[in-house]
Amino acid sequence: MKRILTALLIAIVGIGLSWQFLRPAEWSSNNGNNRQVVARVVDLRNDVNRQEEGRLLWSAIRKGDEIYLGDKIKTAGLSSTTIQFADSPSKLEIEENSMIVMSQGGKKLSLNMLEGRVFLQQEEGSGEQTLDLISGGKKLDLKGDAAISISKDGGSQVESFSQSQSFFTELKPNYSEDILSPKNEMNVAWKALGREEVVFVLIGESPLLMKKVEGIEAPFSKGKLEVPMRPGINYWQLVALVGETEVKSPLMKLNLIRPLPPSPLYPFDKELIKAGDRPFDFKWIKGNAGDTVVVEVAKDADFKQMIFTQEIKDQTFFTPPSNLPQGEFFWRVKSRVAKTEWIESRSVPFTVHQGSNLLSPTPLGPADNAIFYIGRSPSNMVKFEWRKQDNVRGYDLKVQSENFNRETQLADNSTSINMTTVGKYTWEISSESTDGKKSVFPVSRKFEIREEGKIQWLMSQKSFFYLESLPIIILKWEKKTSGVSILQISQTPDLKDAENFQAQGRDFPYRAFKDGTYFAKVSTLDEAGETAAESDLLEFKVEQAPFPPAPVLVGEVNKLRATAQGDLKTIVANTKASWLIIASLTDEKGRVVDERRFSDDQLVFNGLLPGKYILQAKFQDEYRRGGDLSERIEVEVPEKSMLAAPKLKGIKVR
Repeated sequence: MKRILTALLIAIVGIGLSWQFLRPAEWSSNNGNNRQVVARVVDLRNDVNRQEEGRLLWSAIRKGDEIYLGDKIKTAGLSSTTIQFADSPSKLEIEENSMIVMSQGGKKLSLNMLEGRVFLQQEEGSGEQTLDLISGGKKLDLKGDAAISISKDGGSQVESFSQSQSFFTELKPNYSEDILSPKNEMNVAWKALGREEVVFVLIGESPLLMKKVEGIEAPFSKGKLEVPMRPGINYWQLVALVGETEVKSPLMKLNLIRPLPPSPLYPFDKELIKAGDRPFDFKWIKGNAGDTVVVEVAKDADFKQMIFTQEIKDQTFFTPPSNLPQGEFFWRVKSRVAKTEWIESRSVPFTVHQGSNLLSPTPLGPADNAIFYIGRSPSNMVKFEWRKQDNVRGYDLKVQSENFNRETQLADNSTSINMTTVGKYTWEISSESTDGKKSVFPVSRKFEIREEGKIQWLMSQKSFFYLESLPIIILKWEKKTSGVSILQISQTPDLKDAENFQAQGRDFPYRAFKDGTYFAKVSTLDEAGETAAESDLLEFKVEQAPFPPAPVLVGEVNKLRATAQGDLKTIVANTKASWLIIASLTDEKGRVVDERRFSDDQLVFNGLLPGKYILQAKFQDEYRRGGDLSERIEVEVPEKSMLAAPKLKGIKVR
């Protein structure tokens, strides 16, 4: 019995110690005043995690979290975070696929960078250096704003943005600058000098996905380029060809933000308003284009018959000076994006009634022109909801289509109905006062029931290759509803142990961590949060890019014959559109007499001298790797033409 009790006590102590060691950071009782706060998270993008000192488990970081001494911070692909140091205006941006440790170096905070890339922004008043940077056990000196890249072998590269140490200087926009613009093109600029080189640009949503923007280039002396960019994070880099050497600028980054207009809140869409003794307020939700807006109210949807226009600063409501007359109106709110550019909210219709009748309730859901899908939800319930009214005894809900007609009396201001018939519907709600009078002016709204949708994958490429680092695969699909999409990715077709992701848009960047075949399925949720549509199972492959094979030349077995004019033509049977063909001719002494590069499968040499040659070719793939040489092909250029000489007929002269 004593042995059993002793073993049980040891097991309990072991479990307690394991729990203390393994529990996540957010459960730690140490998370309070006992740990030194060194920074705070001020911005976050996608998947960023933290491991506390002395812990094994990682926990997600959220915006506003405090960063403590000893914390290890890790970012995934297409992820980044910005932290602001305690008692300092300086900020540190930790880029994707990076890992750092906030450590103590003597009496000063040290940043021990294990791998990846960071950008240190030194604000005014922070001094020349906010912290010590350690890479591979070596201390790096920083001055001004700088980006630091750490390779896997511990080597480091420091790129300064405040000093003219590079071929490209005074780069604009600034690194990691937020740009509010409705345009799809952005100007990038550099210090224009009297150089003859031509500048082009690389761009991508990740440093691993940089590609040349075809057709966009400018002379170095111009000092700027207009570059197409997508909303969100954009990395960009300028390139100039100096002789045969490519000279690149530091890798830059900007965040392109689409301006969002204010969102009208009251009056609601098709709201019925009973005019009172005082004017009612117009209310809206603030957008991101500034705190100054213009409120417009008109008699028509085109806002040509304006009732009033009012500029409002630093508030989200407006009370007109007088009551509106009875009738139908439209209102909107707009913000200034630039001196001559405005961004407008949607136009909202509403009705003002000055009689004593009870007005019908305002419908809330389904929204006008909403779409629901049947087949996935066992109940196929559609929820109807409207604004609750005082001093009414009940409500009358009417739902109609060509093959459906239902009228329901209700005491509450919401209900759910099983909808299984595909078609287009209208619904409206009216009420009855406590003295038995029916409400007037019910608003009719539309919605549609569709069969279960099949989501289509928008991907033509199903195989992805990589060289040194594993690729980020952008999975794309069509979008049928405004709800979120649920993406499942697994290496087995039954999606066992699948990774699950939520996506608001129509694409998702997935980083594959090993070779193999992957399977993906996406489903979308409808307005009620239920599964509305699903895709077929997508199969795609990830593998290390193989070297290109040797070219296969079409012709006689190991022999080709040129014309007497020295023209040689042949075809490569196994080329790819993205590969170059490097073909060379050598004479009988092994000297190279001609070497050319071809981008298609037609190899053409002109003007060869009579004699015998050896033709060999190799492929160069999109990664600039050269493949094996083809077989040696004998080429003969004859001394005389093999064609008969032309016969000329004489001309008779009378």
